[in-house]
Amino acid sequence: MDAALMKVNRGVRSRSSLYRIADHGRPECRLLAHFLRAAPDHPTSGVERNADILGKASSGQHCQIKIDADRDVWETGGLGAKPRDICETAMETKHTLTSYRVDPHGEGVPPPLEDAHVRPARDGEIPVVDMRMLCSDGPDKAIAAGVLAEACERIGFFYVVSHSVPDTVIKDAFRHSKLFFDLSDDAKQALAVDGCQRGYRRSGTITVPGNPPDEKEVFEFGVDLPFDHPDVRAGKPMQGPNQWPALPGFRAAMEAYFDAVTALGHKLLPGFALGLGLPEEYFAPFHRDPATTWRLMRYPPTPVQPGQFGTAPHTDFGTLTLLMQDDQGGLELRLRSGEWIEAPYIPGSFVVNIGDLMAFWTNDRFTSTAHRVTNRSDMVRYSIPMFFNPDFDTIVECLPECASHENPPRYEPIHFGTYVETLTARIFTDPAVAET
Repeated sequence: MDAALMKVNRGVRSRSSLYRIADHGRPECRLLAHFLRAAPDHPTSGVERNADILGKASSGQHCQIKIDADRDVWETGGLGAKPRDICETAMETKHTLTSYRVDPHGEGVPPPLEDAHVRPARDGEIPVVDMRMLCSDGPDKAIAAGVLAEACERIGFFYVVSHSVPDTVIKDAFRHSKLFFDLSDDAKQALAVDGCQRGYRRSGTITVPGNPPDEKEVFEFGVDLPFDHPDVRAGKPMQGPNQWPALPGFRAAMEAYFDAVTALGHKLLPGFALGLGLPEEYFAPFHRDPATTWRLMRYPPTPVQPGQFGTAPHTDFGTLTLLMQDDQGGLELRLRSGEWIEAPYIPGSFVVNIGDLMAFWTNDRFTSTAHRVTNRSDMVRYSIPMFFNPDFDTIVECLPECASHENPPRYEPIHFGTYVETLTARIFTDPAVAET
């Protein structure tokens, strides 16, 4: 059955019953308290009767309800659920629109995401974009942009090949990543994440809401800004200098990787614009000074246990993510149908996925996809994701070209810096984060 899109906004107080959520990448939204079944003739939205909403949901049409985001607790079948814990992306504002996909026939708590069967991706299921085509001046550019757009509409992921990031730069970054994680616990903890969210996070300090803590070690970086930079002096959150271990060549290796992959992110932006029928430079003004971050990640070889992940199911916050992974595998994607597939390792390729901002900009034409990491091998897994984001002060709102009278904007405008600060703070348990 197709899922329905529900626009959730602040609204009336109501009785509630449990309702199963097929959240498509928002694991913090497993439960949504409402009373469509309990009161089918009562109009929660003020526009449509609940019975009509259920009818639309069952046929995959759009529907709306309103919830009261200011209530402290909904009583959900004997369970207490705070609205703000459920509506994470509302960011504690009173009028933020948030999307959920709802299974209208489900009842009670949905099955754990980890219980879903995982299969290998089929040939062509995750498209491959050749950067030589996308960066060309001929008809190949439009062909590559079409492949990219189809991927964003259908699965939210694609591979990038022929990307011009030197293999030596990639290998050097991975080599120094392994050197860092091989340091003693005391040496790594000496670089524990600070108030700028730069530094080391030990395993168990990152938690996607609704899941156990992730089983991975992380070293965080961002745009390296000195303390006298105007943004740092102005007190903008998450802005500041990186921390660097005393490993010969480490900083040079990481900065070379950052520069090369950031350049690749800029080269990809025209593909998104062209795929939407926009001028190819459309997204460039939003990414003049991108608030990009990246991580070194180490996943231990642990047995697969129910509910435990290297990285729990989630969607990414920003514009796009460029992941370089090793050959151990472990990245898994959730299809629109709810089925999980493995994203195989392709030597020399980047795995690229779109973040939530693309859904906001395109009114869900390009939709971010849930993904997770489960290290099913008996080897340590290393990866380096880069989160290519817009400028800190960018206002992200629905593009005029992606809305109409029949398809009005589904999300209210957001300030990117405030948005990512709020969501990031909810998944980290480090004391330093609370001080930002």
